[in-house]
Amino acid sequence: MTATTTMAARVCPITDQPIGPDRYAAPAAAGRLRATLVGLPDLMAELETTITRQLRMSGNGAVTDDRLPFNAEASERAWVLRQTLLVWADELARQRREVCPRCDGEPGDEDPALCEGCEGRGTVGVATPDTWPKVRDAFTAWADWMTTTEAGAQAIDEILDAHHHALRAIDRPADRTYAGPCPTCHGDIYGVPGNAWVRCTTCGTELDAVDARQVMLDKLATMALPAPDAARAASLLTGVPVTAAQIRKWKHRGTLTPASVNVAGQPMYDLEHVVRLVNDGAGRIGS
Repeated sequence: MTATTTMAARVCPITDQPIGPDRYAAPAAAGRLRATLVGLPDLMAELETTITRQLRMSGNGAVTDDRLPFNAEASERAWVLRQTLLVWADELARQRREVCPRCDGEPGDEDPALCEGCEGRGTVGVATPDTWPKVRDAFTAWADWMTTTEAGAQAIDEILDAHHHALRAIDRPADRTYAGPCPTCHGDIYGVPGNAWVRCTTCGTELDAVDARQVMLDKLATMALPAPDAARAASLLTGVPVTAAQIRKWKHRGTLTPASVNVAGQPMYDLEHVVRLVNDGAGRIGS
């Protein structure tokens, strides 16, 4: 009897396709990444719109929009996508090296200092992309190379996953309004304007529209938000138009102190304190 040893076939963790010994992901995974990121700049802009939805004002200045002015779920998913893209863009830029443009990869053997661009190595590092179009273009250019490194394959997998979840945050019919998180499964509760009941899109739980909205507003009142979001939320909670400029003016005068700072370095304001200032008349002073 002749014993034979068969190596286990390697499979792409993203596409489940067989891959060779020189790859950590299939070429199709690179294609999927390129296709996914085509509209990245527009997606990031749309996420920002979803996070801080614009309020409609009636003729007398009262807030008439019945939507939550700050979508916490969209904010979280957008943050995850941003961090995933930026962290991997920085990490892969550090790993990626390209032919030195000064010496065209031939710095000379006698004196490495002859090429100041690459210090004699023939290759140079890659600058980390710093705008969404540049991030998209970088990953598009790196996609095939990424399948040949373990870190690159992991980056493709994580970016695709984060992108998928970010899309879910903005993929909802326009004729439904958000009524907060479901108390049963923490999914999204939506309702049709004018209907007395709202329904969870995940588990199907039905709730009284007024009660669900009040719970949402009560929770919103305990949040700390950046000035633009706090202004929109305070407008909804009080019925008085509030601007981010007013909130910043209160800060500069010492009337309002930021409760914390977020990961982007923005001051976060206690919404309950903002609402109290508005109700006390500070929001109508206008100075």
